[in-house]
Amino acid sequence: MVFWTGYIVEERAKQFDQVNSLPEAVMLAESQGVVVDWWDLVEVRGMLVQIPGGKPHICVNERLSEPEQAQVVLHELGHFLLHWNHFFRPLMLGHEHQLLREDREADYFAWCLMSESLREAYLQAKEGWEYP
Repeated sequence: MVFWTGYIVEERAKQFDQVNSLPEAVMLAESQGVVVDWWDLVEVRGMLVQIPGGKPHICVNERLSEPEQAQVVLHELGHFLLHWNHFFRPLMLGHEHQLLREDREADYFAWCLMSESLREAYLQAKEGWEYP
């Protein structure tokens, strides 16, 4: 990640307390005006959507483990807080780099907000990876 981009993400994440659990992640999202819903999204982990005139919604795949769901809530909240002003712009071919950068920023935002114990639970739930 480019240094200044990482710095911006870290500074934005520092505005909030660390998150220890899924309920805390949901409370944080709701405190920012975002509704959190659970859906069977098959292979999609989550998404940020808004119906015109309505509140933004984070849709979380109900098939994921609780630590993975917490990470998804924080990742999508990262998109909302970092990218919302242009998140719903029309996508054109050739913008893959921009989209990958935004996803990396949202992942890093989530990681910065996750407590050590939530990070460990997330990594263990994700493909059985052992935390060092």
